[in-house]
Amino acid sequence: DLAENIAELEKMEKLRRDFVANVSHELRTPLTIIRAFNEALMDGAIDDPDKVKEYQRSIKEETVRLERLIQDLLDLSRLQSQEFDPDEEKIPLATIADSVVTRMRQTADHKHIVIDWNSQAAAPFIMGNGDRVTQLLVILLDNAIKYTPSGGAVTVGIHVEQDQAVLTISDTGGGIGPEDLPYIWERFYKVNKSRSRDDSGTGLGLAIAKHIIDLHHAKAEVRSCPGQGTTFTVTFPLAGI
Repeated sequence: DLAENIAELEKMEKLRRDFVANVSHELRTPLTIIRAFNEALMDGAIDDPDKVKEYQRSIKEETVRLERLIQDLLDLSRLQSQEFDPDEEKIPLATIADSVVTRMRQTADHKHIVIDWNSQAAAPFIMGNGDRVTQLLVILLDNAIKYTPSGGAVTVGIHVEQDQAVLTISDTGGGIGPEDLPYIWERFYKVNKSRSRDDSGTGLGLAIAKHIIDLHHAKAEVRSCPGQGTTFTVTFPLAGI
């Protein structure tokens, strides 16, 4: 038992060190860019109006990136806290999904991606926190759109199986290799290490999604094949069961 406890403590310490190292890395890059561009503007080294606007735009983009990272870190901290109360109530899953799909259509249209939304259940009710379920759907749908090429399609569906509400989000993107699938829920894990900064996000979205899924006593399954897209399936217990 002592050996097992020591091994568990060592594992937790490694996870803590890795997390701190990853956060430091994610913070350092935008801060370095902001500082360098700001110094160039303050020193008067850049006087071309177009170049000045380009530097200002880059500073704004990196600031937004920092804000998003900090917000995601705060969300993750709250979700991991044992004191977190999801404020459960009966919520209509299909209604929330319909609202999220409506919000995300503009992003999809901009990439010429079709969202096929189909609910076979008018309003299956689940127990949970509406804001968190909305956040979960935004994360999964945003990822599906982000990694689907122009001209592709994303399919969102909800149906009821016995005492469960089943949510599926499928895309026609590049897919995830079998060597990456076991790790996609981990903090800061990125499937495509060569992705540009514009596409990389914070690396915390699926980690947050997994905590939301667990808090709602739901189960998640991911099926993917390189070159053939990915399907996320989340199964929620129906309210009252």
